[in-house]
Amino acid sequence: MHGGLFVALVLAGAGCVAEEEEVASGPPVEGTQPSGYSDEFRRGCATADLDPVEMQQIEARVAPYLELAQAEIDADAENVTAQAVSTDHQPQIRRDPRFAPAPQVGYGAVPVYVHVINNGTTEALGNISDAKIDAQISALNAVYQAGGYTFTKQSTNRTTNSAWYTDCANIGANRTAMTNALHVGGPNALNMYTCAPTGGILGRATFPSSYAAYPKEDSVVIGFGTVPGGGTTNYNLGDTAIHEVGHWLGLYHTFQGGCSNTAGDYVSDTPAEASSASGCPAGRDTCTPDSTYPGADPIYNFMDYTYDSCMNQFTANQEVRADALWAIYRGFWASTNVPRAIPDNNTTGVTSTLAIAAPVNPPPGTTSTVSRLYLNTKITHTWKGDLVVTLISPAGTSSVVFNRSGGSEDNVVLDGVEVTTFNGTNSVGTWKLKVQDFVGGDVGTLNSWSLGIVR
Repeated sequence: MHGGLFVALVLAGAGCVAEEEEVASGPPVEGTQPSGYSDEFRRGCATADLDPVEMQQIEARVAPYLELAQAEIDADAENVTAQAVSTDHQPQIRRDPRFAPAPQVGYGAVPVYVHVINNGTTEALGNISDAKIDAQISALNAVYQAGGYTFTKQSTNRTTNSAWYTDCANIGANRTAMTNALHVGGPNALNMYTCAPTGGILGRATFPSSYAAYPKEDSVVIGFGTVPGGGTTNYNLGDTAIHEVGHWLGLYHTFQGGCSNTAGDYVSDTPAEASSASGCPAGRDTCTPDSTYPGADPIYNFMDYTYDSCMNQFTANQEVRADALWAIYRGFWASTNVPRAIPDNNTTGVTSTLAIAAPVNPPPGTTSTVSRLYLNTKITHTWKGDLVVTLISPAGTSSVVFNRSGGSEDNVVLDGVEVTTFNGTNSVGTWKLKVQDFVGGDVGTLNSWSLGIVR
């Protein structure tokens, strides 16, 4: 990677709270591995390059974030020193502490929804174990931990569908049907699909800038054999997911643009690279003949194509870039005015607040206006049909998001429910969530709620 602007990325380790559900879709029959599937790979990523016009629009928006961070990095010799290269598989990551999230924001909380797409009931046909899924989440957290984000598994579902199983990484009807059926949550939620993409592809991801137009397709796809302990030789330490999550956070390949493009991956501290690297070719230097782009190829970087045993680092400016893109495209706020007891048979109810501030040093094109809004709630109650839940904007506009449905069922859990009432309104100020109980005899608690706002 080369060029002027820089980037940020990070996530922090967390435990797993798994709820498993079976999803019946497609032919539920025991299958065989499809033609074209193989455990022998040279790393291939199906994440498509963005349109050049869209890339420039993104750069215009992130520029102020990056310029501010560059000034601070330049003032700190330690931050600007190149990260030492290690040849063992010990993840390394560096971070500008200025981008640490404020505690009240819940900025780094990344709920993970795992979708296991298989072709039968055995692990050899993609039905990987919960232990391997947990190991993959742990691998993500081991790398992204220094940045303050937390990946926490929320649920795992399992779907037997031979068409989705092999076509999961290709743009087309099968992938669209899969994501429309299974996607959960808002812009801050990571939907991770495991499957058996063909054609030598190990994974695919969407960029954060694509979320507003294609919210259901926002996801990371990985070959099931790439998880830690999987069967894909040289690529079974979990680094495919780390690579694809890098894209999901907004990072490009280190070799994007080769030696001739002055922007490349828009990261200034990854040397230029003429093409993707394979294996672990220490000392590879494909752009040195052009002194404009000095430095050995970044073969140890997670955004190259080398073996999992070779990859072990992101750079400081990759970190900065990812944080900027998260702030712009995956903004997420969690209320700290919880838990709150819900008074029984009381139409006044209980009201919890959430203060949202204006963007700090907003990039061009960033406003305080809501483009899309998503609500998450966790309410425990022994008779959900008693409850009415209302979201209220800073301007006083109300939207009833749950209205006495579900009868005697327990709890109201909303995961990334889109609320369109507030589109086009100002997001800045104090939001309120009101919970009312209209019938006596049952009690409950508003445990947590949060907003995902694209603005």
